[in-house]
Amino acid sequence: MNQLTPIATLLTITDLVRILGKTKKTIYHLLSRHPEALPPRMKMPGRALRWHPEVVEAWIRTRAGLPLSNSTLPITNRGRGRPRKGMESGGR
Repeated sequence: MNQLTPIATLLTITDLVRILGKTKKTIYHLLSRHPEALPPRMKMPGRALRWHPEVVEAWIRTRAGLPLSNSTLPITNRGRGRPRKGMESGGR
């Protein structure tokens, strides 16, 4: 990535919406509240946001093997209700 990338090949927010399958509103929300939840962006003059295609692709590949949230992790032998004191740290 040492060479300059032509501006025409940079991704816009509309491209990112299509690639990530999120709405434009969600992407703006994530940019303001959780920027780590999106690929690193390039700040252009003015308010324009652009993403380098190779950076977005690498970001997607690194996240592909990870669970999207804690709720996707398998839960085994989980009882109902609040855990007891001894159960939180492995039990006695």
